[in-house]
Amino acid sequence: MKSKTLFVLFLLFAVVGFINAQDCIDCHRKVTPKIVSDWELSKHKENQIGCDNCHGTSHSKMDDFSKEETQTQET
Repeated sequence: MKSKTLFVLFLLFAVVGFINAQDCIDCHRKVTPKIVSDWELSKHKENQIGCDNCHGTSHSKMDDFSKEETQTQET
């Protein structure tokens, strides 16, 4: 029973994560289309690394963008 519960929770998190990632893509396609285009051509998308993997999940609306976890490129 415990493993079945864990499996259901895993599926729930996977679906919620997908929906959130798609919400990010849909909004940013309108607001910052070049960023979405760059991501679509990147190894990140190829390896299923979505926005939330680097930028967190605190930013979910246009007016709360300051909650986004900003990343810098390492040189």
